[in-house]
Amino acid sequence: MATVPESQDIGLWYYNIENGRSDYELDLIQKEIDSRYGQGTFVRKLMKPSVGENLFSKNILYCLIYSKYRTLRIDIRNKGVGNNIIEQSVVPMPSRSDRPSWLPGGICLESPAGEMKIVLRCQGDGELDIRLRGRDERNAEGKRYPVWIDCTYFAVNGEAVFEETKTICHDRPYVYRKPAVDGEVVELAFRWEECHSSSVLEENNRLQSELKISRQKEAEHTASQLQDVVAKNKRLSTDVANLKKALSKLRQSHSKIRSKMQEFRIGAYLKYKVLSKLMLGEMRRRYQEKYQEQKRIYRAIRKGNR
Repeated sequence: MATVPESQDIGLWYYNIENGRSDYELDLIQKEIDSRYGQGTFVRKLMKPSVGENLFSKNILYCLIYSKYRTLRIDIRNKGVGNNIIEQSVVPMPSRSDRPSWLPGGICLESPAGEMKIVLRCQGDGELDIRLRGRDERNAEGKRYPVWIDCTYFAVNGEAVFEETKTICHDRPYVYRKPAVDGEVVELAFRWEECHSSSVLEENNRLQSELKISRQKEAEHTASQLQDVVAKNKRLSTDVANLKKALSKLRQSHSKIRSKMQEFRIGAYLKYKVLSKLMLGEMRRRYQEKYQEQKRIYRAIRKGNR
C-alpha cells in the first residue's frame, strides 16, 4: 500500500497545494477525485489539514498527486565537443526519456519506479557527468519548489558509489563524475524512495518563511514604487499648475500688448487725420494768399491801362 511520508505530506502539501495552489494539474485532479468519490470530496477532505486516510490508500490519488514524490530524475552527459552517449538498455522503462537542447551530448531520464539499471556506451573521450535530482516543479508564480527524494543506492559498473541515503532535490543534486573513454560501456544502478528525512519539513518551513519574506519585500517594493509614482504625479500636477499660471500671465501680457497696439493705431490715425486737416488748411491759406496777390496784381494792371 502506497503511503505518503509525514514530512512530504505536511511540508510539501501545504507549500505546493494549499498555500500556493500551484500544481498545474489541480483542476484535473479535483475532477477525477470528485467523479470517483463524490462531488466536493477533493475540497472537503483533501484541502483540509485532517486529510482522509481512506483517500491516501487509493492508488489513483497517489498516482495523480504523489508520484512526483517518488520520481527520480537522472541527467547523464558525456562532456566534450561532439561527444555523446548511447543508451543500450534502461530497465524498467522510464516515464520520461529525452535529449533536451540544454544538455548537449546527454540524456534526461525520469522514473517513479524506485530502482533502475542503465547500460550506456560513450561516444568520444570526455567526462561522464551524472546528476541525480528531484523533478522540476514550479508554482503558479513560476518559482521552483523542492520535491525531495531519498537516493539509497548508486553503483557504477557494479561498484557502489554510495549505499547510505542521499536526500536530493532539483536544485541540490548529487553529482558524480568520471573520465569517459570512446566506446566504453558503463553500467549504472540506482535505488531510491520518497523522502523520509526530518530535515525536509524544516527546509520547507524555511522556504515558506523565505516566500513570505519575498512577498513582503515585493509588497514593500511595490508600495515604494507606488509612492514614487504618487510623488511624480504630485510634481507633475505642480508643474502643470505652474504652466497654467505662466500661460495665464502670457495671455494677460498678450492682451495688454494688443490693447496698447490698438491704442497706438487709434492715436496714429487721429494724428494722421489732424495733421491732414492742418496741412490742408495751410495749403488752402497759401492758395488764398496767392490768389489774392494775383488778384491785386491783375487789378493794378487793369487800372494802369486806363
